[in-house]
Amino acid sequence: QTVRFRFDLYVTPEGSGGPDIQTFSGDDPQASRAFNLLVDREGTVQYYSGGTQHPVGGKMPVAAWVPVEILADYHRQVFRARVGEVSFIGRFDTNIDEFTQIYFGKFGAPTYYYDNVVVELVPELAKELAGAVASFVSTEADLLRPLEKGVSPFDVGTSAQLFVDRVLVRDAERVWFTQHPGRKHPKNPVLKPDQPWEGWRTEIFGNVLFDEEEKLFKMWYLPEPAGDGGYFDDPNVTCYAVSRDGVAWEKPLVGTLKAKNGKPHNAVAHIHQASVWKDPRDPEAARRYKCIGWSSQPPGYNTFVSPDGLNWTKFCQEPIAPGGDVMTGFWDAGRELYVAFPKIYPVERGHNRRLFATIVSKDFVHWTQPVLSFTVDLRDDAGSLARIEQVRPILDRPDDPRLMRTEYYGIGAYPAESCTLAFPWILTVNNNARWGNHEGPEEIQLAVSRDLIHWERPFRTPIIGIGELDRWDASYHTTAATALRVKDEIWLYYSGANYTHGSPPVYRTAFEDGRPTGRKTRYSAAIGLVTWPLDRFVSADAGSDGGVLTTVPVRHRGDRLEINAAVKPGGQIVVELLDAAGRPLEGFPPSEPLAGDDLRHAVRFAGQTDVSASRGQSIRLRFQMKNAELYSFAFRGDHRPAALRKTPEKLKAGQPVKVVCLGDSVTGIYYHTGGRRAYPEMLGLALKTACPKAEVTVVNAGISGNSTIDGLNRLQKDVLDHKPDLVTIMFGLNDMVRVPKPDFQVNLGQMIQRCRRAGAEVVLCTPNSVIDTSGRPIPRLVEFCGAIKDVAQDHQVPVSDIYAAYESLRARDPLAWRLLLSDEIHPNMDGHKLNAETLCRSITGQEVSLKSAGPPQPALPKTLALVKAGQPVRVLAMAPYDQWIGPALAAVFPSAKIEVKSWPTAGQTLAQIEEAAKAVRNAPPDLVLVAVPAAMTPPAQSPPEEAIRSHSWILNWSLSFGLQEWDAVAIAPSVLTPGLNPQEKSCDQFARRMIFAQDLNLISRPDGDPSSPQQILETWFRTQLTGK
Repeated sequence: QTVRFRFDLYVTPEGSGGPDIQTFSGDDPQASRAFNLLVDREGTVQYYSGGTQHPVGGKMPVAAWVPVEILADYHRQVFRARVGEVSFIGRFDTNIDEFTQIYFGKFGAPTYYYDNVVVELVPELAKELAGAVASFVSTEADLLRPLEKGVSPFDVGTSAQLFVDRVLVRDAERVWFTQHPGRKHPKNPVLKPDQPWEGWRTEIFGNVLFDEEEKLFKMWYLPEPAGDGGYFDDPNVTCYAVSRDGVAWEKPLVGTLKAKNGKPHNAVAHIHQASVWKDPRDPEAARRYKCIGWSSQPPGYNTFVSPDGLNWTKFCQEPIAPGGDVMTGFWDAGRELYVAFPKIYPVERGHNRRLFATIVSKDFVHWTQPVLSFTVDLRDDAGSLARIEQVRPILDRPDDPRLMRTEYYGIGAYPAESCTLAFPWILTVNNNARWGNHEGPEEIQLAVSRDLIHWERPFRTPIIGIGELDRWDASYHTTAATALRVKDEIWLYYSGANYTHGSPPVYRTAFEDGRPTGRKTRYSAAIGLVTWPLDRFVSADAGSDGGVLTTVPVRHRGDRLEINAAVKPGGQIVVELLDAAGRPLEGFPPSEPLAGDDLRHAVRFAGQTDVSASRGQSIRLRFQMKNAELYSFAFRGDHRPAALRKTPEKLKAGQPVKVVCLGDSVTGIYYHTGGRRAYPEMLGLALKTACPKAEVTVVNAGISGNSTIDGLNRLQKDVLDHKPDLVTIMFGLNDMVRVPKPDFQVNLGQMIQRCRRAGAEVVLCTPNSVIDTSGRPIPRLVEFCGAIKDVAQDHQVPVSDIYAAYESLRARDPLAWRLLLSDEIHPNMDGHKLNAETLCRSITGQEVSLKSAGPPQPALPKTLALVKAGQPVRVLAMAPYDQWIGPALAAVFPSAKIEVKSWPTAGQTLAQIEEAAKAVRNAPPDLVLVAVPAAMTPPAQSPPEEAIRSHSWILNWSLSFGLQEWDAVAIAPSVLTPGLNPQEKSCDQFARRMIFAQDLNLISRPDGDPSSPQQILETWFRTQLTGK
């Protein structure tokens, strides 16, 4: 049953209690209660489950009518409640499976009212309810999300769709499905008990990961009993091993536990089943490694953190789930959830059984309540005897049919692209063990889920083959917490033994008569490795007579179709794209036949792989197969840009956002942009334009001459110490001339990883395009831009393609592109505005324009400070303004001390003026007035390259190299001439454009203003210095 309860609730602040809403079956509410909802007189919402009241972190209004909705699933014993704006998921108080009554009661002496009560059966919502549980954290209302809707057509995105489940199979004619057990490594077992503290067996009650930073496989495993040899009192010990290739393992003596005998070892934690992973997202180095598992000190399912995987600290305040023994877990990057599977012991089919629940967390602190996920059914129990017979000769006890049953002992997992695979350890109980516990074999099966709650086991046969009974892995199989992808293979480490769960050596060293049970002499356990080619767990197969598999309607976001398939000699696969009704999709004839064995067959339709025209449509795929095995299909994007998530949300919500822009001289503040700001500062303005509520702080971390080597060296101090939300990284123009491309890519990758570990999102930027020179040839720059995109693809970070933005403008308007550059490689402020606009679009998805953003104010900060302090102002001015600037300043500030030095231009060529400009920095002034004569200013429509270059460099040399040390003002030719002819106007436009692009303040003649040049000069300085 799935039941929905709706009613309106009114609670007054008077009284000492509140309403108590319960549902139950039978006549005894306490014994058969599904849930009860409590609201006190202050509106605090709680519910009662498992003998405890659970606050849900929210309040409903009092003295007002509030709508309430409760959706209860009596099959899975979960419910979702919404009380006004408060939403949460909870577990039933007792395991009842039928609704008969709802009780509107009270606690204390409240005043409350109910109205508009509706109770309805809604079985179609059962799947949606349970499927949403993993997305809900009951203690944090801001994590709640609505139930999923609209699953047809099924959105396959660009993810590989495996045929482990049948979710996407509409029809299969003469097609069968085959499970493919993993290939056992020829060097198995890869890790055996060979150290004195390891006891008589080693088991992968732990995990294996590949450390991308250290290029090292790392294993956390369980020896038993660790007390052998006088090492430890607590036998629950996790040991540590490393390997360069994942096959040959070393056991470094880096143990952090204190041994009783004082000898070195490799034991690092008192944890049972240590599910360890490295978390680059956590900004705290002390939490770089995370672990969940059961510990005896203190007892319970607990969480742990470590800076290095060796020194562990308990993290949780209380156990994160009830129960004991085995709990595995992992980080689900796709869902951005920490996931754990705790073993629980409910009654199922008449027996208390070892089963598993799912719990999840967004922050590793708050965890959902357990939802039973891995359970057994009649098919499992009916198959018990077959599993027992596989190992009959090594069983210690005869069968007891009354006790024979199926249970789970642990869960390994692998987050595939479109689903989560699990490797449940299936324990088949044939009797009670000789000394307590239960006897029976363990095998590893294959399970699949799309939501972490509903799990299917389509085959229920071993996915890791049972070994010969005289081999090391005859039975008692367990797995690592997670499988891992190694290039184009999936690797899963597993334990095997030549005994069963109830064998005497597991519990005693000797029989009652003193005979040894055979530990390490006859019986032992070790760790092996099984592998699969990428995604090849289950195939859809067709024989020589051919078969057809048709999918349900799907929707994709790809540009090409790839299939993972093995076609035998004489076979083929032909793919058809159909509409939702099964008709051929217009423009797509049947594909060219596919043959051979390939993980990524590219499907061609009439010679083309492009299927982007079908993107977003409701389509079905029909696979015509002969002598073929089909494992998966995927619509891949040629360019699948990653997207930011947290930063855009915070910008839109008006939450504080700190951005650090890391780069070289193009990022830093230098003369190319007037010396007062650059694109990082303009990015702040762009983000506030795109998101008016945004509270943005931008830190400029650009330094001239830097490459990725320098950026990596100063990343902590100049970037991470600022605790940014977002880091933009732009390098390449220096790297392309002195850093090998592979090193360049490695450096970028390390920056991304370190930023993510610090909790920051990252955007990589391609550099701006440049003028082609022998020092920085364009083909080399294009190669490095491609390298940046490859790194972004590998690390799934967005790319802000600034190079493409420049090249797009160059294709449309070559002159406009040229006027973005202050020199051969550095953009001026117009270029930096384009940088900022492009970056803003990459961050927010919105187009903004900064064209109207004028130069920074105040225009004359140094001049004004000197005048107010009574200090002399040293002015360098081009003629004729060298004659007028002194009187103009004296008119504004009669007591000002003005020292004017002339910059001659009469009779000078443009090149000579440029050469003279180089001397400005040798004797720094306080104020520079640049006024290139009109005769040397070309028309705006067709300026020659030499004129563009010289005008840019006259302005560049007039400024200090870095942050501006003096004031600089440029004067348009029109100031000297009241009435301009069309030619003169065009030249004046060019001068204005060059000055504005340099981000300098401009003195110009307003249209129609007949004032003298001296009046215009005085008026401008009076306005800037006094505001009048």
